Amino acid sequence: MSHSNYCPAVWHFCKISDIKKIENIQKGALRYIIKDYSCPYTELRNMACKPLLYEHRMKLIMIEI
Repeated sequence: MSHSNYCPAVWHFCKISDIKKIENIQKGALRYIIKDYSCPYTELRNMACKPLLYEHRMKLIMIEI
């Protein structure tokens, strides 16, 4: 998570396709860590207590402001 937490205001406005790629990386990492390859992504995030990366970026931007 350290790379995704670094300066979210700068990379928040990248292309939607790039944001989806980053979200897919998190999805794959959660599947690997939890060892569940059939569960929906929303349930994986709930099990790991992780919000969508968009929500996390917005929270960090608000804190920074």
